[in-house]
Amino acid sequence: MTHDPVLIAYTAKRGKNNRVYWSRIGHADPHDIGAGLTITLDALPINGRIILLEPDADDHTRALRQLMRASQPIEE
Repeated sequence: MTHDPVLIAYTAKRGKNNRVYWSRIGHADPHDIGAGLTITLDALPINGRIILLEPDADDHTRALRQLMRASQPIEE
């Protein structure tokens, strides 16, 4: 069963310019049986810190943009 994510998993890293770079690394969905969440990670943060945030309107747009970029052929 497919659910919309309840929470989006991110990791954040501060760059040399003191800017914080966020990377989406997964999501949390309602558990299929009973209360709770199932967390699916596509990557593990090096610093061990996972930040879970509620999705907002920008998350859907960002995900579609990444999907479109991933489906484009790689130029050689």
